[in-house]
Amino acid sequence: MLAGERVQRDAQLREPLGKHRVGLLRDTELVAWEHAPERIGDAAHLYDDRRGAVRVPLVADGFGIVRHRGVVHGLLVEIDRGTVGIPRMTLKYRAYVRWWESGGPERKFGVRALRVLTVAPSEKRVE
Repeated sequence: MLAGERVQRDAQLREPLGKHRVGLLRDTELVAWEHAPERIGDAAHLYDDRRGAVRVPLVADGFGIVRHRGVVHGLLVEIDRGTVGIPRMTLKYRAYVRWWESGGPERKFGVRALRVLTVAPSEKRVE
């Protein structure tokens, strides 16, 4: 819904930036931002040895579209508040990889290039 010529249709996002464009890095522009779970949520299916097929909900805290030197990229933002255990987060990251492999970012957001940025509350949590 967002890549290529479709980036021009910022109105599809609930909170388009319009005139409030922000420079992130040199030659990089934040084009759009969304944080409504119903607009950015999806799911992936993984196989677990104990439980078999498992549906893993993928609902990030935010999704942004950035344009770097003319190329559009997606950025999912996960804010780790320390409320979810490490095993659950590991499962979620495995599911993000599976979702990406199955074309999830292109299907959901119209972008092929996607990164997941996790903001952690402490260095210990990152370890």
